[in-house]
Amino acid sequence: MQPALDNVEQREISPAWVLADTHYGNIDNLDRTQARGIELVTLVQKAKGSLRGN
Repeated sequence: MQPALDNVEQREISPAWVLADTHYGNIDNLDRTQARGIELVTLVQKAKGSLRGN
């Protein structure tokens, strides 16, 4: 996600929000987008080691 955020910043584009796949739904990407004033819209990944379907 970082390269995409850098790319839009270089092109002087300032989205209000970013829609992302579940793969990008983690705390690092949430912090990165919030630091730029962008809302991250995504499903959150399950914690490692958690059971699927619960």
